[in-house]
Amino acid sequence: MGTCHIGHDCKLGDGNILANGTLLGGHVIMQNHVHTGGGVAVHQRCQIDSYAFVGGGSMVVRDVPMYAMVTGDRAELCGLNLEGLRRHRFSHDEMRKIKQAYHKLFMIREGRLEDRLALVESSKEMMSIQAVARMIDSVKGCLGDNRRELMHGLLELSIADQNCALKVLRMNITHER
Repeated sequence: MGTCHIGHDCKLGDGNILANGTLLGGHVIMQNHVHTGGGVAVHQRCQIDSYAFVGGGSMVVRDVPMYAMVTGDRAELCGLNLEGLRRHRFSHDEMRKIKQAYHKLFMIREGRLEDRLALVESSKEMMSIQAVARMIDSVKGCLGDNRRELMHGLLELSIADQNCALKVLRMNITHER
């Protein structure tokens, strides 16, 4: 779309949709099937992994994991890009397992993220779904050296807000069954 800026040495994958006014700083990596709303700005050296959605007017200053939806002045995780997954024909089982993994990784405040990653990785049922394995690799990649760190989000919500988000997630999981 119009009036986008793609900085020097950026790498863009296939099937991305950049709405009007999207600005990418230098060395940004945007994998496949990423969608940005209008007026998005992405800080240099950030990586946005496949099937992510960046809400309009967001300022991305950290890496965005695969399948995530982020929004805000300093963009934060706000859920999964479920509509994007549906449009790209992810199966109901894949989406259900991705939701479960997301819940275990980002919506539970217990322990360190690395421990929660190990817990999901140790589940043969979860890791048997290739989409979940790719998500885990994406999150681990965001934690790697020379990266801009992982996007924050629901981990910083109050307990009341987390409980509300959990209810919505449970309704979505129940609805998918």
